[in-house]
Amino acid sequence: MENIKIIDSVLEDESKATIDNLFDEPDKFAFKPSYMNGMYFDEIYHARTAFEHIHRMSPYEITHPPLGKIFIALGILVFGMVPFGWRIVGTLFGVAMVPAMYIFGKKVFKGRFYAFCTAFLMMFDFMHFSQTRIATIDSYVTLFVIFMYYYMYDYFINKSYNTTLKESLKPLFLSGLFFGLGAASKWIAIYGAAGLALLFFINKATEFVEYNKLTTANTKKKPLWISDYPSNLAITLGACVLFFVVIPLVIYIMSYIPYMMVPGENNGISIFYENSKYMLNYHSGLEAEHPYQSAWWEWPIIAKPMAFYFGSNLAPGMTSKIFTMGNPAVWWVGLLALAIVTIWALSKLNKNLVVLFALGAVTFGYIALPKNFFTTLFNSGSAELWWAVIFFGIIAIMLALSRLDTNILITSIASSAAFGTILYLFKDVERGNEYLKSDSTQAIIWACLFICISLLFIGMYKYDKKMLVPLAGLIFQYVPWIAVPRIAFIYHYFSIVPFLILIIVYVIKKAADKYSGMKYFACIYLGIVLALFILFYPGLSGLEVPTSYMKYLKWFDSWYF
Repeated sequence: MENIKIIDSVLEDESKATIDNLFDEPDKFAFKPSYMNGMYFDEIYHARTAFEHIHRMSPYEITHPPLGKIFIALGILVFGMVPFGWRIVGTLFGVAMVPAMYIFGKKVFKGRFYAFCTAFLMMFDFMHFSQTRIATIDSYVTLFVIFMYYYMYDYFINKSYNTTLKESLKPLFLSGLFFGLGAASKWIAIYGAAGLALLFFINKATEFVEYNKLTTANTKKKPLWISDYPSNLAITLGACVLFFVVIPLVIYIMSYIPYMMVPGENNGISIFYENSKYMLNYHSGLEAEHPYQSAWWEWPIIAKPMAFYFGSNLAPGMTSKIFTMGNPAVWWVGLLALAIVTIWALSKLNKNLVVLFALGAVTFGYIALPKNFFTTLFNSGSAELWWAVIFFGIIAIMLALSRLDTNILITSIASSAAFGTILYLFKDVERGNEYLKSDSTQAIIWACLFICISLLFIGMYKYDKKMLVPLAGLIFQYVPWIAVPRIAFIYHYFSIVPFLILIIVYVIKKAADKYSGMKYFACIYLGIVLALFILFYPGLSGLEVPTSYMKYLKWFDSWYF
């Protein structure tokens, strides 16, 4: 710098023509750009839009509701337009998920150990770590989804007549409030509305049956709550309209205030409707491809992790990457736990209904999943052969358990004929987008789902009513993705993970209640979860490591570490 000579200048004061004055704030220049000093992945949309909201500029990212970007803007207002500023609020929401899961686990399982397990699994799930460190909107909506089901659980497991009307409405108000905040952050919270409604009406139906029994019973002495129940029920239904429709709508509209404050655009209150219509058209009509896109059925098995960041200008032989994916010890074990819970629920049903469930589930798998789902995995056979083996294997088990009961035998024969017909009709049908969109395919898919979900809920209600809440959260946050026509990515599974964790801990608790030493195995399991988190930490955090290390993390060809 000292030997550099200024040849010419156009300054009035030649004394200022120094090399130091030639460059502006050189200490702030990023000579080695990275995620530490710049944006990566969708931060270029969300963080930029947050900045635009602050400065009353026309927003760039308009394919999601504004509230998530407003939260990002809060961090920027405090810490400036720097990576820490646009990431800090989302990270704090991620931190809040851990105690949120702790109190959820404690409420469901009534014990600190199981609450700790619930929080621990959330803390060391890979996706929780990677999604809450980036300035996107998934952290916000996922926390709100947790809380909206947490408070609905409060209402669901209690009888409203065992407390005052005012006290019974509090969890409904809070559930609706978090539903509104979630919907104003990202539309996936709206998926949960069906689950919340189902849980509410199951609760009310149960109470009404009890009320009806008591009112028609031939007894002189009746509970005091009987006389007030009809009016309280009417008030509660009216309150739900306020809590789950009016208040969420107000929150949603208010989240558009930054749009209305842009000078010169004359955006009135109708901007929320216009933008919502645009979002619906955008997401339903999006036709695009992406190297990291994945289908809904690939997410639970972690078929294709999502790359967020690839470091550049690194030393030879060094690598820096950020991926989002699930912790195999959480997601894969979660699938096993879900299967176990399903078996427990079905054990409470008539065996004829279990056969019907098997028919619906296997038919759904054959119709909705790619034909090479099993053939690629096992490198042999055909789709029809593998699905037939699964179905007839289940039928054989059911017949054996029923000791060839005549009714089960008749149901099995009828179901086998139906499944055989499905295999015959769809054997030579070419699978593709048009196939999945066809009316006949969609009719079969949703009929099968309706049958399976209904039977699963009935069985779980009989087995353990309280587990309907995490089951509803999982199903209603996940199943709608089957109908979403646009490309999707593994991070869309994030809002489902909390409920998968609750199901895992439920299985752990049931095992520990039966076997005294199971808590020690649970601790070993938690240790495996932590060990995998440490092992994969470089691939989740962007830590610079030798390229050879990343190769050890590539367990499958589709894991692009």
